[in-house]
Amino acid sequence: MAIQHSDKDVITTKEYWFGLLDSVGASRPRQLARWEDGQISEDAPGLDAGKTDLVCKITDSYIGIGDKVFKRQMDFDLSDISGSSSAALLAAQLTKDPLYTGKTALLTELIKPIKKETARLSNHGFSNVHSFDVLTVRDARGDIKVLSCLLWTDCPSWTTHTCTSGYSVDINTGVIYAPVPWYSFAFAQRQDELQHSSLIGQTVPGLDKLLNHAVAAHAASEIPWLTSVGWDAMLTDHGFVFFEGNLGCGRLPRRIFFDRYSVELWLAEFGINPHTNY
Repeated sequence: MAIQHSDKDVITTKEYWFGLLDSVGASRPRQLARWEDGQISEDAPGLDAGKTDLVCKITDSYIGIGDKVFKRQMDFDLSDISGSSSAALLAAQLTKDPLYTGKTALLTELIKPIKKETARLSNHGFSNVHSFDVLTVRDARGDIKVLSCLLWTDCPSWTTHTCTSGYSVDINTGVIYAPVPWYSFAFAQRQDELQHSSLIGQTVPGLDKLLNHAVAAHAASEIPWLTSVGWDAMLTDHGFVFFEGNLGCGRLPRRIFFDRYSVELWLAEFGINPHTNY
């Protein structure tokens, strides 16, 4: 089952992660509707009662495949103009997209990042759209802990899948302390530029609460093979809001080896002393 989920989510869909987050009192986007069996069904308080644009995500998808943004009073919430309900307008658009055929999707309110004057989490020339990528793991004793936290930022669009910069965040102090050249060739090319960013040295306010919620949500899972989870969240004017969780197996290989401390922690899980057993 674990191997199957590395290819396609069956149990650990977006609804599953929302359930874990709800169980520990963590904030996540408010859901206003659901797409299933070719139809839109509204959740309280309803599509037209919301205040923001909508993000539509397929429940068993990943890395943003199929993600859509629907603009309020452009794509929906137009009953006084078009004569059609918001549900009908959205369903008409989703019906045209083959990625949504036979799929279930959730429509939630678009989350806005914290104002730059309150906490600057991007470089000059970019909006403050960002995400905190928190990786939690279950160790050999069954305890859940945070392995690492990254900041993805400098996004030219509404989604952090378009990020152009990444930084490591100290999970004990909340300080942004280094770029991530080890993550991919694209970031390695920009190492000299990113290590001189004015973001380095800044402290992320309230990071401990985000990490505590991530650990608690992972611990709430009863799936025995769910040993690592990658959590995505944004800091807003009202605190941290989680987008979702993801299986952590795709993120672990890079995160284990990104500094000596992480390697030593990993080896210790297998009873290896890196100072004597190399």
